[in-house]
Amino acid sequence: MALLDLVIDVSDAQGVIDWAAVRAAGIRVAMIKATQGTEFTARTWPANSAGARAAGIAVIPYHFLTDDDPAAQAQHFTASAGLVPGAAYAIDWEGTDTASPAQVDAAGQALVAVVGRTPLGYWGIPGSTPATPSAFMMTWERWIPRYRKGEIADFTKMPAQFTTPFNPPPGPFLFWQYTDGGVVGGVHGAVDRSVGSFSDADAMVAWCTAPAPGM
Repeated sequence: MALLDLVIDVSDAQGVIDWAAVRAAGIRVAMIKATQGTEFTARTWPANSAGARAAGIAVIPYHFLTDDDPAAQAQHFTASAGLVPGAAYAIDWEGTDTASPAQVDAAGQALVAVVGRTPLGYWGIPGSTPATPSAFMMTWERWIPRYRKGEIADFTKMPAQFTTPFNPPPGPFLFWQYTDGGVVGGVHGAVDRSVGSFSDADAMVAWCTAPAPGM
């Protein structure tokens, strides 16, 4: 597998984005914040998701978990992000005022019942991961945050000795968010960048856009 530096994640913090310029910079996948808790929807979600897709960038919407009712969070995320059967989506689990593993598990179960595939789970920075994940959560594909070398513009700036996120890795991952100081054309200011662990860019996009096996 190759580590493909073709992924960004954005939220309201990035403001207006020139998605055509982002695609021209080589980005193929965008993780976009859609919702948080049971009521918040990112004001930029509609424009970001539409703009990215129009530019030919695969979109993975993500939900930031709180300790609100997990079924209500799943319903809010599903409705606001327009999740459909087979869609790729992510759950962001971090911080101190967030869901318990049991609540995350319940939200994931509710989403699987609608979408038919498990979430992409975001957790893994030492000190910010709230607790030990449930057994069900450990079956999810992973999007791991681990900044081995501070705020760097892109993966070419990563020192050779830091080109794996863990030493040794505790398990497989699909995406590794390696910096919160990335630089990408079309985005004003710093942006989170991730590498995808896939055979090639087409395989990565296919995972994001195609229904899971058996759908």
